[in-house]
Amino acid sequence: MQDRDPPSLIPKFAKDIINSPEVINKDSKLSDFARKLSTTKISRLIIEDQGKHIGIVSTKDWAFYLFKNKNEEGILDISLTKIMHNIVYVDETTSIPKCAAMMLDKKISSLAVGAEDHVDGIFTKTDIVSYYASHLLPGHRKVDDYKTARYIWVSEDENTFNVLKKLVENNISRIVVKNLDGSTKGIVTLGDFLRPFSYLKHAPSENNEGGQEEQTMKKSLGPTSGLIFNKRVKVSEIMKKGLITVKRNEDLKIACKTFLENHIDGTGVVERDGTLCGILSKTDITRAVASMN
Repeated sequence: MQDRDPPSLIPKFAKDIINSPEVINKDSKLSDFARKLSTTKISRLIIEDQGKHIGIVSTKDWAFYLFKNKNEEGILDISLTKIMHNIVYVDETTSIPKCAAMMLDKKISSLAVGAEDHVDGIFTKTDIVSYYASHLLPGHRKVDDYKTARYIWVSEDENTFNVLKKLVENNISRIVVKNLDGSTKGIVTLGDFLRPFSYLKHAPSENNEGGQEEQTMKKSLGPTSGLIFNKRVKVSEIMKKGLITVKRNEDLKIACKTFLENHIDGTGVVERDGTLCGILSKTDITRAVASMN
């Protein structure tokens, strides 16, 4: 028999799933944001001004802004406040399904609990997925009920500039990478475009060759624009090799656990024979939770 939490311990409201916010100073630049997130599992930061929380910036905001303003000189030195958004607050007693519906309606990936200028706690679509995985009974929903059948893909020899362009044009955060023969080779996310910035603090000197990957990253960064605009770097150099998948007839609860165990935001959905037939993302899980409202 499956263990169940006592009714009093089952999350029901926004206050039950919040986490302490990660912050960055308002005087920070776009490059500071990239460095800070390049080695973490998080994808957004609260902007702080003398103890007050004045806005929020996500990886998607960062990457989309850089691409759309790619011809601007010294773009990585621009203040992070230039791209911040207002923090969206909910009452701590707002139900989790209602929170999920609000995220979808406003097309955002996080909500905060607190006062107008101070975040007591924040929760994201990852917390929505965790809620489903830990506290909803199996047999409630199937992967096939919520997968996105249409998915975008690129060839392994495509350059990173064109890949980012496709991500922006389609307003998506991840894209499947295929071999020249059409088989799936991996996946690339907006977070992968942040990774080169982790080399800035410890890049090898000119007299030190360093590792091959390190040298590639260092060369691709350039003085301002970096890997994000480099047409010489192939997507295969920054993608995650392989694609974690779930079967289309799998219980959605199992799929949620796959997300959490592998620290990913999306999986491939496959037929019985392994053929890729769609993508399942945290947004899809959020739709499932919102439907319980």
